[in-house]
Amino acid sequence: MRRTVFTAVVLFLTLTFGCGGGSSDPVNSIKIKSVTPASVVSGVTTTFTITVSYDLQTADNAVIDHCYAVPFSDRGGGCPATITDGSVGIPVNGVTVRRGKGTITIIDAETFTATTILYMSLVPNQDYTSAVGVASDEYMINI
Repeated sequence: MRRTVFTAVVLFLTLTFGCGGGSSDPVNSIKIKSVTPASVVSGVTTTFTITVSYDLQTADNAVIDHCYAVPFSDRGGGCPATITDGSVGIPVNGVTVRRGKGTITIIDAETFTATTILYMSLVPNQDYTSAVGVASDEYMINI
């Protein structure tokens, strides 16, 4: 009886805490902590304060960038590739961060006429041509 209980306990602990249950590979992350104000008036330019936390583990540096998209638009759930003339796409004024954890605040002024999604992206090595290690988060800005 004791042997059966011992075997059951070892099996339970192995399945619960070990035996390939998780990866030890480094992972990057970004989280929108706050956006103020949380809602806007249609057609009125609003200045936003956006606070994000990040954890960069796979590169020495990265850029944190943001863009806005109307829900269910042709953007397909995120920011398009950067466009250096600034006409559309990810802003060219991203914030560069270094390996490790931190919190940054971005101030941005925008005018919206519909409910919009704010996309925040952490892009390792500022490499917009690769999705490797990219982390993102989103926040709904309501009108």
